[in-house]
Amino acid sequence: RVRSLNPLPDDYCERYTNVQAAIGLEGLKHLDEWTCQTQANAQMMNAALSGMPGVDVPYVPPDRTHVYYQYCLQVPCDRNRLLNRALHYGVDLEMRHVDVCSSYDIFAGAKVETPGADYAAEAVQVPVYAGLTRDHITRVADVIRMLVNKLPVIDTPSPAGRS
Repeated sequence: RVRSLNPLPDDYCERYTNVQAAIGLEGLKHLDEWTCQTQANAQMMNAALSGMPGVDVPYVPPDRTHVYYQYCLQVPCDRNRLLNRALHYGVDLEMRHVDVCSSYDIFAGAKVETPGADYAAEAVQVPVYAGLTRDHITRVADVIRMLVNKLPVIDTPSPAGRS
């Protein structure tokens, strides 16, 4: 079960145990390497899925980089059906981990434009983390392509400012 972060749970500020802290500190030594591998995996996924009608891969402005904490796609078919069918092929796609911050109470009444924010809430999260191999990325992309091509297209608006 994914717990909501709106509002933040009372125990959100709990401290790590010594073992968790030791694991985290050791992991920091590998952060740059893992980030580079995740970025390479995301580029492979982009190459595999770009150009599919109705599929939007993550956009990264030319003057920016992306660490791909989450690799989110927009798909032209029913997201829930895609996720359920992907599980039948051993591919675990996710959803509902994208918080639209502008919808939090703290922003109530603020006159802040957030074009595309609601669009992000409908994203499909695709694994591209550093532990995946080229074969894993290829398999995930193949399953997504197959299912997107099989499932009926639904009308979903594009995010503002994107084509």
